[in-house]
Order: sequence, then structure tokens, then C-alpha cells
Amino acid sequence: MTRVSKPANEPTGVCAKRAKRGSKQSIGPSSSLATLRKLASDKKRQYLHSNNTTEKYDGYVARGKEWLASFSEEEQEAESKWKSASLQGLSSEGEDEIAENNMEDPEFSHAFDGPPGKCTPQAIAMFLAWKCFSQDNGQSTADGIHAAFLAEYNEM
Repeated sequence: MTRVSKPANEPTGVCAKRAKRGSKQSIGPSSSLATLRKLASDKKRQYLHSNNTTEKYDGYVARGKEWLASFSEEEQEAESKWKSASLQGLSSEGEDEIAENNMEDPEFSHAFDGPPGKCTPQAIAMFLAWKCFSQDNGQSTADGIHAAFLAEYNEM
């Protein structure tokens, strides 16, 4: 029986297994910036949180966006009714005393679109108040919503 000998520079035993394991094909300089960004985004999404956590966070953010759209629509309807009533001669005495707020800002209805803006904190606080007080949810819901929006904006 003839033994086949390995070359002297080739690793043997455990070292050979590690060398084989570490020989993954790497992305070369021919990869575009867009490809690398997509790969980073995909891997971050895959490994940053568990699938269950990611689904819960996505749900909280989606429900927040739905709530904000509905709330903004209701506010626009209420304002148009108020304006039509004031044109009919109804009193608006004391209306000037109401403090300015971000809800009157045209960007408020888009507070959850894209990176956070000046209206985003108030919109999140209002969504939290609605979920926790109007729907009688507890501390864990508030913590989940808070964490979901933090994760959403940290991943931008």
C-alpha cells in the first residue's frame, strides 16, 4: 500500500478544517455600492432581531402609520366643519388663546414617513396615548411601540 503524502505547506488536521471553513468567496471590488448597501441591509434585518421581534416591530410601525393617516383625516374634516361654521357667523371667541401645536403643521400627517422630523415625537406620543389609554393597553404595549420606532429610525 502506497501512502500519498501532502505537500509540506498544506495544513493538516484541525488547521486544515479551519482553512477550508474560512475560504468563503468574498465580494470583490466589482460589487457596486448599491449591491453592498442592499446586502448590508438584508443581513442586518436578518440577524439584528429575531423574526418574531421584527414582525412585531413592523406591525407597530404599520399600525402607527394607519392611525396617523386616520387621525389626520379626522382632523381635516373637523377643521373644514369648523371653518364652515365660522363662516355662518358662529362665535370663535377664545380660539386665539389655543397654543400653537404641531398638528396644524402640514408635515404632521407625514410624521412617520422617512426620517424623523419635528412632528414625529408628538405623533409617536399621541399614538402611544391612543393605544394605551383609549384602547386600555398596558406598559408592554407602550414599551413595544417605543422600541419599534427606535429600531425603525435607527435602521435608517
